Amino acid sequence: MTTLESGIPAPNQSLKWLFTGLIIGTLLAILFLIASRTLSTHPGTITLKTSGLQFSETELHVKVGQTVNLELFNTDGYAHAFDIDVLGIHVPLPGSQTTTLTFTPTQPGVYEFYCGAYGHKGAGMVGTLIVEP
Repeated sequence: MTTLESGIPAPNQSLKWLFTGLIIGTLLAILFLIASRTLSTHPGTITLKTSGLQFSETELHVKVGQTVNLELFNTDGYAHAFDIDVLGIHVPLPGSQTTTLTFTPTQPGVYEFYCGAYGHKGAGMVGTLIVEP
């Protein structure tokens, strides 16, 4: 065992590697958890989150005739909504909850979606749904 000039034993090199490995492993586990929460839980599902006065995505692309499964995660402790007036979609999003919306667009076009909670649309909580042929 080696000692430092002060006479204190130097840390074991294998301990340094062990702690380095633990730190790297912990960071990788955290990154994996973050990545898995941002991905859809079902194939073919679009995930949209609310946070503050914004949606996580401001542009969504879907195809005519294809069923859309939209997972709406309200990460805030207060209510939001998901609205597309032209398509007759009006979904309340209670605080800190997840809501799944399923619909099938029948016409191509560009449609505005927004949060219908009072003042949220005016604060910029809007996006665009693009339905492609």
